[in-house]
Amino acid sequence: MRSIWLRITLGALAVFAVGTTVVHLGRKAKMTVTRTLHSDTPLPIPLAGLVPFRVDGREMGSLRRLEFLRSSPSEISGIRVIVQLHTDSAGGAHLANCRIGLRSIDNIDERTSFACLSPDSLAPEGLESFGFVFLGQDGDSVPLYLPKDAVAELRDARLDFGSHGIRVGHAGDSVRVDVKMDSIRQVVAKELERAAVELESAHRQMKEAAPAPPAPPAPAAVEKP
Repeated sequence: MRSIWLRITLGALAVFAVGTTVVHLGRKAKMTVTRTLHSDTPLPIPLAGLVPFRVDGREMGSLRRLEFLRSSPSEISGIRVIVQLHTDSAGGAHLANCRIGLRSIDNIDERTSFACLSPDSLAPEGLESFGFVFLGQDGDSVPLYLPKDAVAELRDARLDFGSHGIRVGHAGDSVRVDVKMDSIRQVVAKELERAAVELESAHRQMKEAAPAPPAPPAPAAVEKP
């Protein structure tokens, strides 16, 4: 379990911390990122709506942002999930009466589905409150529940930020994981390159599928006098 949550935490933090290495960021922006890392303000992980928000297998919107709440610069105290519901979705009122939960954190990907749970089902399923899900920027918030062992792992995690990377470990644990900024930069560069290739391919397919424009009419023959 520990190795799984380390990978999740490292991956999410890497997306955020890469901002400190982007050459095109101005000096003021870099200072803002540094101050955020070394404060107890939430660590925002923008998802840009690329990950579907599913509840009980039904897609109801997209995940806009994930935030790690902190009680100190090195300690995670909760998770805040910002969701954008589909405009044609009538699930907002339904979800407002739910306890949103993840029964398992194994193999989290774009097919992962949350569950709408009733209060009396939380204890038997071994789930514990560890944050909130916000349904839209100005929408309702509902409690977020995760497996108790996963919550314990996150509460036990310790985050250290330096000029050269991120170090993630656990209280009383002699084994720590270092993530160098060079490695983060390489990973993000590969992801950006992959996204660019996909966008170019989609654009090419759209052009190929578009009907060809009609040929211009032939010029009228001019009779000689």
